[in-house]
Amino acid sequence: MKFPGDEFRRILGRSGIVFFSRVFGAVMVFVTQILLARWMGPAELGIYVYAFSWCMLLSIAVGLGLPDSSIRFVTQGLADGDTNLVNGFVKRGRQIAIAFSLVIVFLVMLILSMTNDITYLDRPWVIMWAALSIPFVALTRSYKRLAHACSWFVLSYIPDMTLRPLIFLALIGGVWSIQGQLSAETAMLLQMAAIVIISVGLSLFILPRLRQLLQGSRPRYETRQWLKVSWPFLVIVLFTQYFAEFSVVIVGLQLPPEDVALYSVCYKTALLIGFIFFAVHAAVYPKISTLYAEGDIAALQGLVVKVARLNFGLAFCALIVYWGLGRHILGLFGDHFVGGYPMLLLIAASQLVLAAMGPVSELLSVSGNQGRCVYVFSAASMLTVILNFVLIPLYGVEGAAFTVLAVMTLWAGWMHFLVVKHLKIIPSVFGSMAQRGL
Repeated sequence: MKFPGDEFRRILGRSGIVFFSRVFGAVMVFVTQILLARWMGPAELGIYVYAFSWCMLLSIAVGLGLPDSSIRFVTQGLADGDTNLVNGFVKRGRQIAIAFSLVIVFLVMLILSMTNDITYLDRPWVIMWAALSIPFVALTRSYKRLAHACSWFVLSYIPDMTLRPLIFLALIGGVWSIQGQLSAETAMLLQMAAIVIISVGLSLFILPRLRQLLQGSRPRYETRQWLKVSWPFLVIVLFTQYFAEFSVVIVGLQLPPEDVALYSVCYKTALLIGFIFFAVHAAVYPKISTLYAEGDIAALQGLVVKVARLNFGLAFCALIVYWGLGRHILGLFGDHFVGGYPMLLLIAASQLVLAAMGPVSELLSVSGNQGRCVYVFSAASMLTVILNFVLIPLYGVEGAAFTVLAVMTLWAGWMHFLVVKHLKIIPSVFGSMAQRGL
């Protein structure tokens, strides 16, 4: 089976919802970051960013990977007509997310009651609002992934990626216009309000659909098997989609809030590149899965090379823009952030490396090799911690940016090696030429 260019263009055309939601959401986050930096100042922004990064990381962790494996178990269960299994998976995933979220909230309250003389913990309400947001973020992720597995793409992408940033932007704008100031506590409270609105709204739309879809079924639980399959997905998602938050947490352990804000702004600005090819990967993921299942390696090779070249071209153009206009872009956030220009280029270069290697994570996931990724990301996570603790004392916050480039190059190259070895596919921008040379 050949994979013609017309089919490739149709896939990209059908990805409109995914692409729009990711790019629009990224733009909204970018605009919001500018306003927060202007209205709060670097120190308050750094405190807010650090608390929210912890919130996002922990909300992913409490799901134990089940939301991210739902596209496998729910899709397969529905295709097989096994609604009992789907019913059990949905309920168990929700139970686990809520239970572990409440444990986290309790632990945070306990820690805050014991000490408040540590940096960031001396602002207990910022931490408290972030902790209370965790259950709602976790449920939102569960609903999103379930919607994706059921092919309800509007519900999967639009509410959290477009509506939530808009709601948050409207809330902080309203508070600023009334009070003329914005603190980290207020920003985190408003973010929690936006999160709760989206979480409740999604439940009102998705749960009735699920009840109708699973009507007459009785839950059957295979929790041990689900968790065994899901935990590699947890590691993959934490590292590939939330590495920014992970690195912000590590940087915040060593540097003051002003530097955390500077690093976060540079990373989020560079990450605008990544949002584009994450959208492309999400769009072609079903086709990658189909081609692999059919054993059509030639068509799969052609598709992933096209994806890599598209992403590499977009990332290279973005890097040129940042090289020429980076200082002006960072100046939008305030004078304090212009000094982050070298960091911006280093982190943007890391996105170029990821684009060049192709959709390696997706290929390993659909082929059942996601377990191999665990070793890669575990090693990369340890290297991230080690390099940050070595380089930040020597070079300051710029050391954290160099860590990003080094770690991204390591894991992307390692994952590329695994794809070539186990799938006999060369997914990089030079894939077709390399295969002709083999």
